[in-house]
Amino acid sequence: MIFNSLGLVPYESQHLRNSFKFKTDTGAIYEIYFTDGSSYFSEAQGFAPYVAMFGFRPTSAGTEKQRDARIAVTIVKHICDYLEDERNMLMYVCDQHDRREEQRARLFNQWFLKFQLGEKIQKIDLSFGELLVSFMFRYDNPFRYEIEASMPDVREKYN
Repeated sequence: MIFNSLGLVPYESQHLRNSFKFKTDTGAIYEIYFTDGSSYFSEAQGFAPYVAMFGFRPTSAGTEKQRDARIAVTIVKHICDYLEDERNMLMYVCDQHDRREEQRARLFNQWFLKFQLGEKIQKIDLSFGELLVSFMFRYDNPFRYEIEASMPDVREKYN
């Protein structure tokens, strides 16, 4: 993985039901969660059962506020792990609760580039008003063309 070439090691994560938790060196606790995303697509679409919504959040603050590259590495590792099954697709919706969704989208795009995810993973970014969503799937996904063809329908459904 690209992490190793950058000298970065993901934090050890604890697997819960549909999520993972990890603790940073400063004591902050993060949750990475996966929920069913099939409802965004028609049941007739073959890939719908393989869609998950993905997100992450701090659940408790650490002792210091500082940039920690291992947080990004840990999150990206779980994205890659989920996409090990070439049929899977992830949706990342940038949280709007504090009106910082554009900052979250920029940060996520930086991670996508930094860790060279685009070598194996296609990412399609859509916006629905102020809602920013990234769809990610492997280039060898057997539903790739069906997924790509569904994007105008998704945009129309949510605009």
